[in-house]
Amino acid sequence: MPTKCCVPGCTSNYKSGKRCTVYTFPKEEAEIDSWMKALPIAAKKATAYMGVCRKHWPDDARMKQAGRHMRPIDPPSVFQGWPSSSLRLSAS
Repeated sequence: MPTKCCVPGCTSNYKSGKRCTVYTFPKEEAEIDSWMKALPIAAKKATAYMGVCRKHWPDDARMKQAGRHMRPIDPPSVFQGWPSSSLRLSAS
């Protein structure tokens, strides 16, 4: 399970940041693609070591069971400090 957020500039779970839940990327290709496209700057491929922290979803995000854990259904959408021009979903 990843322990740090892969969103550039996010300090969750680093020494200087607050601790919070980090969600692994989904296993389904279509869901992985939607998560990767939602990130401001994304790697070319998600790995088992990558995750996105809880801070990047609204408080009322829909969740689903993924194995023993819960995981958001929708891609991450909260990126404080990022200009809207750098977010791919806002440009579509």
